[in-house]
Amino acid sequence: ENDITDLIDDKTRKDAIFENATAGIVIHDESGATIDCNFEAARILGVTTDQLLGRTAMDPAWHLVDDHGAPLSAENVPAMRALNGKEPVRNQIVGVRDGSGQTRWLRANAQVFAVGTDKSQVLVSFSDVTEEENARRDVETARELLSTIIETMPDGVAAFDQDDRLLLCNSAYKQIYPRTAPAMHIGASFESILRYCLQQGEILDAGQSDVEREAWLRDRMQQHLHPKAEPSLQRLNDGRWLQIRERVSPSGVIVGVRSDITALKQAEQKV
Repeated sequence: ENDITDLIDDKTRKDAIFENATAGIVIHDESGATIDCNFEAARILGVTTDQLLGRTAMDPAWHLVDDHGAPLSAENVPAMRALNGKEPVRNQIVGVRDGSGQTRWLRANAQVFAVGTDKSQVLVSFSDVTEEENARRDVETARELLSTIIETMPDGVAAFDQDDRLLLCNSAYKQIYPRTAPAMHIGASFESILRYCLQQGEILDAGQSDVEREAWLRDRMQQHLHPKAEPSLQRLNDGRWLQIRERVSPSGVIVGVRSDITALKQAEQKV
């Protein structure tokens, strides 16, 4: 007779963890067939435990899609990736599309473990991140739309964060200052861009001497950090006139718009 109390207690603890985990847990054999699952897995996938058992990870009825919404190939299903690659899969985003066309997004992990000496199984755990993923996609869509709108504007547009570093700018902004464009990269400070612009001699208003340019730089930085409601004017060395309008958003982002008003100034001079 053998005392197996400890083994039974250990299995009871594991079963309790398995069933009470907040993540869905599914175990597949080497063929990809489901041999065990917890209640949370069935709830997330919208099936019963009996319906889940026996189904393979590659079953087309799941209607799995990748993070771009394209059909997920069998070899890219988390369980099969882990089984074929013999390496853990971490934080793979997988979509499960239902009959109405709605997609439930899951973040999945997969880990292969040995059973006996000649068999392997794979444990897949996943959580429902549909709300988080949809929110991220909405933000990404809004960002792309904003970028498209800004890029099609004829005026130069640039935004600087709370640390006064460049967040974005459109092509028109770089075309206004062609010599300074190489310094206009994301993360560059407004002061560094301005100093580069002075070195290139693109701004007529800045003066000729170092003293005049430093004084102009200080004034321009003050205007930029504490913009006024009325627009300011700027003359470039190639004869163009710019109207500059800047605002500070509630979050502290400084947005500036530059409009070429050369034709208007030339008309004024003729009058």
